[in-house]
Amino acid sequence: MKILILSAETVKVGKGGVDRVASVLTEGFAEQGHEVVHLAWRKTDDSASVPAMHYFPEAKPLAGAANLRFYENFLREREIDVVLYQWGIGKEYLLSEVTRKLKIPVAAVFHSDPEYYLFRYRNRSLWWLKKYHRIYRQKKKYQWNLEHCDALVLLANGFREKLNRHLKREQRNSPKIRVIGNPVCVSEQEADFSQKKKEVLFVGLDPDAKRPELMLKIWLRVQDKFPDWKLRLLGGGTHLDTLKKIAGTLPLKNVFFEGWQEPQSYYRNASVFCMTSVYEGFPLVLGEASQFACAPIVFDAFDASKDIITHGENGILVPEGNLEMFAEELSRLMSDDALREHIARRAKADINMFSQENVCARYLELFSSLKNLM
Repeated sequence: MKILILSAETVKVGKGGVDRVASVLTEGFAEQGHEVVHLAWRKTDDSASVPAMHYFPEAKPLAGAANLRFYENFLREREIDVVLYQWGIGKEYLLSEVTRKLKIPVAAVFHSDPEYYLFRYRNRSLWWLKKYHRIYRQKKKYQWNLEHCDALVLLANGFREKLNRHLKREQRNSPKIRVIGNPVCVSEQEADFSQKKKEVLFVGLDPDAKRPELMLKIWLRVQDKFPDWKLRLLGGGTHLDTLKKIAGTLPLKNVFFEGWQEPQSYYRNASVFCMTSVYEGFPLVLGEASQFACAPIVFDAFDASKDIITHGENGILVPEGNLEMFAEELSRLMSDDALREHIARRAKADINMFSQENVCARYLELFSSLKNLM
């Protein structure tokens, strides 16, 4: 099968988020004997791109005459069998006349919570005046993509109802809507608990989604009970400077801001992984921490948390916003070696459900079913 992955901009190897997912899928599809090419509107750092990266002749308009001609020739010449549209949550798929003419199925992926924008912009100026305009805009995007694509892929089961709230009555619960989580590169190597240190890890400093300032407040509640434990926070950019300023107003101990780092060695050393996010799509960092046998503790604020974590078995889910309970559960994990290791082992075993092999197999099954309908 020849698969086209269609993105907004250059897909970079080593970058997180959507790029990371696209890179892992590309590798997984290739390992199963399928050919993958990439096409994007905007060229950024091409030196760091995935192989077979191509670009439309015009960045704007997305579906201008030149782009439509180019797209049709591109699909014909490369004999593309299926298109995976990565920008489903942000932009309408405006190229449907070409793919329908060529009878090529298109699956659009929603790489976040369908209601992400209600959280993302809530602290912006005049938000309440703009809120209903944003809701209207998102509804138009989602309705368009459901109508013009052959499948919509959500990252978590809980997103179905949120998407339904944006759809026309006759579109709700459409069989086109599918759920496939993000792929995690799962290691078959046994977890080495002798290497684990008394460290708690937090990854990502985006204040809108990740809310790292809450982690500092939680740590303030537990630090005196565990003077030999450390909290390490990974992430960079302007958010890092802001968070350091917040930390400077609190009497914190053993807190280390590591900046932007490749997280693998930190996962390997950490015993506990914390998330205080208010929304997520399907957080790769949670899957990666689990596969490195970090015991995860997470606010039950985003839908994918329940797809990944079974409370008390392979992680801890804390009611949204309850800092005291989060601190209590974190203290329990830090003080009980046997419990922490049990949860970490289960987390590593269970995350295999979202292994690269399993997720690629689900996508390939979807692609085959769509081709059979054309």
